[in-house]
Amino acid sequence: MSKFISVFEKLNLIEKTNKEANDSADVNNVTNEENISDMDNVNPKDEIESKNIEEDSNNTEYQYSEAHEVEIEVPEKVNCKPKSKLPIEDIYSLYNIENSNINTIFMAGNFINAIPESLPHEVRKKSVISIINSSNIDFNHIISDGEKRLEVLEKFSDQCYNETVSTIKEHKVEIEKLKKLISEHEEKIQMNEILLKEQINIVKYEAEKINNIINFFNNDK
Repeated sequence: MSKFISVFEKLNLIEKTNKEANDSADVNNVTNEENISDMDNVNPKDEIESKNIEEDSNNTEYQYSEAHEVEIEVPEKVNCKPKSKLPIEDIYSLYNIENSNINTIFMAGNFINAIPESLPHEVRKKSVISIINSSNIDFNHIISDGEKRLEVLEKFSDQCYNETVSTIKEHKVEIEKLKKLISEHEEKIQMNEILLKEQINIVKYEAEKINNIINFFNNDK
């Protein structure tokens, strides 16, 4: 699970616990110091949204932790030999994972897209978490859903790769067997053609010899 946590830390979706208090208290300072150049280009409407969202984010307590260990039950193997490429929805279905934007990692994605990109990242992040918490949705569940999907995709990719490579090797072995069999048959064909030619020559020679004898007696000269 630690590798998934590190991924989300890199994406700034989860930060160190000891940094949360400082970020929550200093969000206005971060906005002013690091994003002053960006805010100069924001139109008045975005400035109003920024202030409203920033106030909401400052007034909200964010109860989440990076140590959100959740038991993930993922089938060890699925049928990875489809007749055609599988859409991502079908892959999730193989592992009994819901294809929905509700109460899943994709809901958080929709919330992220709904926040103006002109706002500072920290404000956008805390605003999304505020929306999730106010919707009575467990933030840890959302992140765990994303981790579960990542594990499923990794397992499916690894299994498909291993099974496909194994199948390709099997076909190559069969091809080599068939090539050898074809070569043996070609040799037999060549031998039979030579034998047939020699046999015809023997018969032809004998027939000519007999014809010459018969013609000797039929010749009235």
